[in-house]
Amino acid sequence: MSESSRIINCVTRLPYTITKITHHPADISKTKEDVEYKIESTSGNTSQYTSLLNDAATESELFKDTNISDEIILGWTGDIQYFDKYEIRTDIANSNDFDESLTNDTITDDINVSNVNMARNNGSVGSTNSSNGKPKKNVIINEDDNSKLRGIHTYYTVTDPEDDPIPLELNMHGSDGATKNVEGVKEPEKNNAFEISDNEKKYLTQKLNEEIININSNHQTSMEPIFLPATTSKKNQWLKYADKILYPDFHYILSPFLQDLKFDTTDTKKEKWFEFVKFNEEYAERVAAIYKPGDIIIVHDYHLMLLPQLIRMKLNDLATVKKVHLTIGYFHHVTFPSFEYFRSLAYRKELVDGMLGADVIFFQSPSFSRHFVSCCKRLLDCTWSFKSPNPDRDCNSEDPDGKYYVSAYGNDVLIKCSPQGINRKLLIKNSFADSVNTKVHALLQAYEGKKVIFGRDRMDGCKGIIQKLQGFDTLLDMFPQWREKIVYIQVSTPRIKTIKRQVQGYSGNSSSNDLEDDADDDDTEDFELERQIMELVNTINTKHGSFNYQPVQHYHMKIPKEVYLALLRVADVFFVGSIRDAISLSSLEYVTVQLHSKLKELENENNGLVKKELKINPLILSEFSGTPLSHEDCYIINPWDSVAVAKTLDLALQEKFTLTSKTDVRNELNRIYDKIPSLKDWSSDIITTLSSLLTVNNTITPLLNITLLKQLYKKSEKRLFCFDYDGTLTPIVNDPAAAIPTAKLYTILSKLLSDPKNEVWIISGRDQAFLNKWFGDDKFTKVKNKMGLSAEHGCFIKAPDGDEGWVNLTEKYNLKKWQKKCFDIMDSYTH
Repeated sequence: MSESSRIINCVTRLPYTITKITHHPADISKTKEDVEYKIESTSGNTSQYTSLLNDAATESELFKDTNISDEIILGWTGDIQYFDKYEIRTDIANSNDFDESLTNDTITDDINVSNVNMARNNGSVGSTNSSNGKPKKNVIINEDDNSKLRGIHTYYTVTDPEDDPIPLELNMHGSDGATKNVEGVKEPEKNNAFEISDNEKKYLTQKLNEEIININSNHQTSMEPIFLPATTSKKNQWLKYADKILYPDFHYILSPFLQDLKFDTTDTKKEKWFEFVKFNEEYAERVAAIYKPGDIIIVHDYHLMLLPQLIRMKLNDLATVKKVHLTIGYFHHVTFPSFEYFRSLAYRKELVDGMLGADVIFFQSPSFSRHFVSCCKRLLDCTWSFKSPNPDRDCNSEDPDGKYYVSAYGNDVLIKCSPQGINRKLLIKNSFADSVNTKVHALLQAYEGKKVIFGRDRMDGCKGIIQKLQGFDTLLDMFPQWREKIVYIQVSTPRIKTIKRQVQGYSGNSSSNDLEDDADDDDTEDFELERQIMELVNTINTKHGSFNYQPVQHYHMKIPKEVYLALLRVADVFFVGSIRDAISLSSLEYVTVQLHSKLKELENENNGLVKKELKINPLILSEFSGTPLSHEDCYIINPWDSVAVAKTLDLALQEKFTLTSKTDVRNELNRIYDKIPSLKDWSSDIITTLSSLLTVNNTITPLLNITLLKQLYKKSEKRLFCFDYDGTLTPIVNDPAAAIPTAKLYTILSKLLSDPKNEVWIISGRDQAFLNKWFGDDKFTKVKNKMGLSAEHGCFIKAPDGDEGWVNLTEKYNLKKWQKKCFDIMDSYTH
């Protein structure tokens, strides 16, 4: 690869939260409103939401080894949060345009909204002097005064679409608090609280790129934010399809009791599916706008399953003209179900087609790869093969080194396992920092004399939090000697929510139907899960606890990073009970920290003895997790079996997990350490695999663009249809004589022939007698156009507008003359 390439890294969401704060002046006749933007970093799945190259050292090394020049992170900004701050003049209390309930120092909920709107539209704020003769003053309503904000919230966020737009001059505030003008333009407000202007988009793009420099100091990584249209961003229809239909199906959840019943209707699913397609098309448009020949495109996760094929449909011709290979990779971060579950999706073929637009598809586990290949075979009848460097392994052996090749659209799509990992060096450095050491000491004092069981999961039913609590409850029932000797700390991190427009911290219910319709449908599901968890926690603490002792400490919050790292070091047992999950990064972090601690202990021993046995604090891991650890490394459980979970917890608490080695226990520690995938290896595998395809000299046929085809069809004045028979108009059958046309086929062909612009041919290997029998002129007497027929692979033809009947081309034409021309054309398109 002589020339350098760029990476276009398409992620579902950028790792930042954007808040738009509008400062409204006291004099509402003024049109100038200060707009301030606040950009905050959010934590999440490091592989899904951030750069593949997450630190300067890794970035430089990978750029050098793979000849990559730059990386562009392309992703949705997330819902922009809206926050209004109003300065209220107290001298308006005596104005005739306002309700008498307004006093000099207070504002009540009884504001006359219609009068306020009238005053605003008239550009008047009433009297300029207070009734008692005192100088007028301005009051800023505090964010905590929620009772004073309800009327103002309605006043400013609910507007009449027929009202004349009010000009707005934008002033942007930087992160340092300084005001920055954005071209000083005035443009109309579109009466949509969720819409932002082009100038605002440019400003936010600049600020986001300044933020990413703080992470990647080499200035080789940039951001391309996607600002969704207001209607899409406001309602998040696409997100509901991904999270309400795809995510449950991928995690084997089909029960309607675990989903929102009002969402589980055919019409609603179709509506959400269309929005899901539009969301992927937004990405495809942006990728097409920034793509340069030779770029590597990497797509992440199930929210963008359609994107690989959409990109290929848009850019394949450009890549062909430039004589470069359009290289696309797709990484599926979550689980992939077996065919029996995947087949229940209404648009299953479209989803598989979307993924097959990629050159390489990466999965977390070999079983997920196998499930996907099975879906390709059963849904699209694709052929596949399996290759492994281990001769004793086959496709059913869960071989992480094995690779599948699925033949689709003229390409052999590579399917491989590449589990995402953790940044081990950075984790060890942070875990043993002084700030963490202080918190470790505090935790050891707080839980002195007790063993600590620790678990951290996202608030999600698939994470098995309820199953873990049930197992812990059974432990204390079966082994009461552990009461007041153990404590179970469960941290349940809330999911990122769609945050609505707020007014100075107030986010209560509004009387607006629009705002009610935009309520997050996930709230009900999350509240129900949280209610079940809290009821179970209270039951356990009531049954097994006392005034001075609570066996379960549940925290539904995002805990500070230092506290999390300290708990990893302090915990006697780390508990993972997922009922379906791709990979548990927390468990990998726990094992890494524990192994490093033991390696430090061995280094500090100077007795010269070589240990062959060592005990470490154990990990309890669900068998339904895709984490690449086995019985040799940790305790494996079935989270649905509470009794077995209780017995395993008892064993783990009684004695640590024993590591043995024939030579030196250090070798065993290093063996486990090497099994933990690193983020560097994961990034390197993806980039090097895709980089090797840049010089591939083959063209992949993209999926047919039906929408574009319909548009061209309607515009064209002359259309030619050429159909093969066996396998196209009729299915392939064992007995060729049984492959006869159906009534539906005759109806379709008749409709095509009824349009004078259409010319229809059937080109087949069948003989003249067969085609005459089933597609002769007597079969289409009700239409003027006749059917063109080609028998025996073009040896005999019967033109639709000729009177010659069947013509033998081998006798009428010199075949050698045109064969050379055809060969040159075919050779040009196939090499």
